[in-house]
Amino acid sequence: MSKDKKMEGIIKKLLKEKKIGFIKAKDINQDIFFHFNDVKNKEFLKEGAKISFKLEENKRGYTAKEIFILEQEKYVKSNLNNILKNEEISNFNLKLNKYSYAKFIMKDENTIKDIELKLDRIPNLNKFLSEDLYHKFISRYVSAIKNLENNTHIVREKRFKPEYKLIIGLGSPSIYEVSMTLHHIYGIPYIPGQAIKGVLRNYVINAFKCFNLNEEERLEIAKKISNNKELKNFEELGKEERQKVYKETSKEKENKALKDELFKFVFGSQDNQGNIVFFDAFPDGEITIDIDIMNNHFPEYYDKGNPPTDWQKLNPVKFLVVKNTPFRFFIGMKKGINMPPDLKKFGSEELITTKDELINYIFELLKEALEFNGIGARTSIGYGYLSSNQGR
Repeated sequence: MSKDKKMEGIIKKLLKEKKIGFIKAKDINQDIFFHFNDVKNKEFLKEGAKISFKLEENKRGYTAKEIFILEQEKYVKSNLNNILKNEEISNFNLKLNKYSYAKFIMKDENTIKDIELKLDRIPNLNKFLSEDLYHKFISRYVSAIKNLENNTHIVREKRFKPEYKLIIGLGSPSIYEVSMTLHHIYGIPYIPGQAIKGVLRNYVINAFKCFNLNEEERLEIAKKISNNKELKNFEELGKEERQKVYKETSKEKENKALKDELFKFVFGSQDNQGNIVFFDAFPDGEITIDIDIMNNHFPEYYDKGNPPTDWQKLNPVKFLVVKNTPFRFFIGMKKGINMPPDLKKFGSEELITTKDELINYIFELLKEALEFNGIGARTSIGYGYLSSNQGR
């Protein structure tokens, strides 16, 4: 018996030494024999692979011909398959974003049905630049900062290490669902100075009572948003109104902070730039990158608004984290800047009289921010908290 129409099945078993195997198909109640020579794309042949084939019947039973593997794991750019057999890509940024590995799910021999990028198939996950080249880059970077310290800037440094795991740039643009902040030339993970400044700025606004709104001020915001001058408590507000109140309250807290002289001097405002320089923080020692996973337990609840039921299919998403890797943080300011004479610590009457005092104070606040609030993504479940090991 011969069938022109192609069937679909799964590779059940392979006998590699004999170059034969068996297929399980839905509408056939026995295993189907095949020979490796009848497989068009042998490089993807493995047990469990989904295939299409033509069925033939002979005296011994069924035989599969014109077998095509429908699920193919390979590099997105086909020419890279041969390149990477002979060369190792040591730049992790290139390896992650340009040499991406994926499962191609084919509808037929000529049509791609879907592509699933395989983050966990990145070869040699923790192989970065040669140790010598990496240390030279870090050495040059630190030397440049030291040169500033010897000439135009006051600079202080501290070493911080993640207490658990660290994720920077999870939501940045990427070919994957998730991303990681990597140096565009050297391909190593780092923490941008802009992110460090933002974390500290947010911590200061929310940690000090002097920038908080009292109950009366928050109620006035709620009355304005709800357009109800008779409003007496927040329980009368709906969900959307409460969210609007929260956002407006955050704006008002920031407006209060922007009236503070020290806040404006450190972080800047719309009219003036800040006077504290937050340098990029780079790894100080061996870098370890690992693959972690997050599970959306109720995809239909988040995507469609359906009830969060137990029978919904899990949607695991893999992402990259940095662990057991210390970072060197540098903060500085120009020596020639004139400090206002009446700078006071946040929420205090204590004056800051020298640049050294100011930088040390800012570093102490940064230490608190990294220890209590963390930096990066998923801090609500323990990621991104850093503690200080040593410094000067």
